[in-house]
Amino acid sequence: MILALLACVAMEDTAAPADSGEGTLDLRLNEGDYTAGDVELWGPDVVIEPGEDVMHCIAGTYSGGDIGIHGLTTWQNKFGHHLQFFGLAAGTVDYADGATFACGTGTAFDMTDTTPVGIPTAVWIGDEQTIDTGLDEGMAFAFDAGERYLLQAHYVNTGAEAIRAHDLVVFDTLDPDTEVSTWAAPVILNNANIELPPAQAASMSFDCPVAADNVGDGVHVLFVNGHMHEWGTSLRVSQLRDDETRVLNDVPTWEPVFRDSPPTTAYAAGELDFLPGDTLRTECNWFNETDAAINFPHEMCDGVAIGYPLKTTWICDSDTGMNP
Repeated sequence: MILALLACVAMEDTAAPADSGEGTLDLRLNEGDYTAGDVELWGPDVVIEPGEDVMHCIAGTYSGGDIGIHGLTTWQNKFGHHLQFFGLAAGTVDYADGATFACGTGTAFDMTDTTPVGIPTAVWIGDEQTIDTGLDEGMAFAFDAGERYLLQAHYVNTGAEAIRAHDLVVFDTLDPDTEVSTWAAPVILNNANIELPPAQAASMSFDCPVAADNVGDGVHVLFVNGHMHEWGTSLRVSQLRDDETRVLNDVPTWEPVFRDSPPTTAYAAGELDFLPGDTLRTECNWFNETDAAINFPHEMCDGVAIGYPLKTTWICDSDTGMNP
């Protein structure tokens, strides 16, 4: 299943053509607007109308050699919500390289069979850096020659005029044979069975068992955080082992701004491991003040971590329902 925290809104099936006509504010990134890197992948070149909350994707095939991604920085204009980088399973996408299309829940391409290659280590929205979480020296996400990929760009145009956007992902790379000492990969704890009734509080708690199929003999953990949207009130990620519970990331008062910049708990080497037999628990609380029900993906509940040594992303999709 799709990585929940990245499929945020429903939208139409066709992407707006990139046409900076009269009345369109051109906010495409240019040289000097970003810091160059070893590899640069450009997102979709699209026009977003006033009031639109949309996601567009662009497909591609990586033409370079095998690399380790040590730094993964995304750059968007001030109306950007996120720019995410996915790997695509062979044969799952019919779009040609460079094709731009609407994507996410409610579109022809719902993000099924996409896998996050890595979590951004730095995020820039306009002139503000909202995330700065680097990998340790010699650590990298694996990305191989010839891999199909997809960039998903989410924009919320709160302005009074149409905007034209063209953003990018920048990689700082390491040679996989001579410079990478440790492979790292995302660990995603996900549940899409979210149903928030109107005008009341709601909660969810779900468990993800850690198994050798996911983490081998076990992985160290670099950091842990969580993801909810603006109706969230609190979030906690915990580890259960031998009848003991250890809180890994605790946000007792969730703020709307945490949707894009979640409080993150970092761990030094040896401070936290995920071992077969562990259980990882994610707990989310919300208050829906509206007069309508709110469901996934308009609200979410996710735990997120970076594990190492780990070369393949592990996604746990729980089917647990809402708490009674």
